Amino acid sequence: MKLYFHLTSVSAKRLTVAALFSVALFGAALASTPPAAAESEIKVAFVDLQKALAMSKAGKEAQTSYQGEVKKAQSGIDKKKQVFEKRKESFQKQRDNLNERARVEKEEELLQLKKDIEREFKDSQQKLQRKNAIMVGELIKKIREAVASVGKEKSLTMIFEKSSQSVLYADRSIDITDEVVARFDKMTQ
Repeated sequence: MKLYFHLTSVSAKRLTVAALFSVALFGAALASTPPAAAESEIKVAFVDLQKALAMSKAGKEAQTSYQGEVKKAQSGIDKKKQVFEKRKESFQKQRDNLNERARVEKEEELLQLKKDIEREFKDSQQKLQRKNAIMVGELIKKIREAVASVGKEKSLTMIFEKSSQSVLYADRSIDITDEVVARFDKMTQ
């Protein structure tokens, strides 16, 4: 049950829609800019949010914390699986010596225990996914503040998210991810 940081498909779709909207807005702004303003320099950069999440101190701490919760949940489920396996093994040994009614009761008990374990696994998986989504959402919100800070400092016109589907090519020289990570680390100390 390994779950790692990931932008949910909803988050990825929102980023893609936002990036497409930004590109359209950028194009519209260029088209409607008076000639004197059009002569000013347009500065564009991109950030890899996945990398920023993975490389920042807060992201690493959150990942470690999350992995601890995953291990804790897995440990609880593993213990219940061991109980199930012991009961199943015991039942297998006694099966031939039990009367029909006792055998059926034991089978139903085992089946219910198995269902409980599966339900707990599914519930813990969903709980962990929700926690991950909240945690990543909070980190992304803070990273966006760092992005805006770096963008203002460098007088950038626009900053794109690298993994969005609307960025087909970007020269590495306009990648500000490392600067954003450094700024984010300072902000979260």
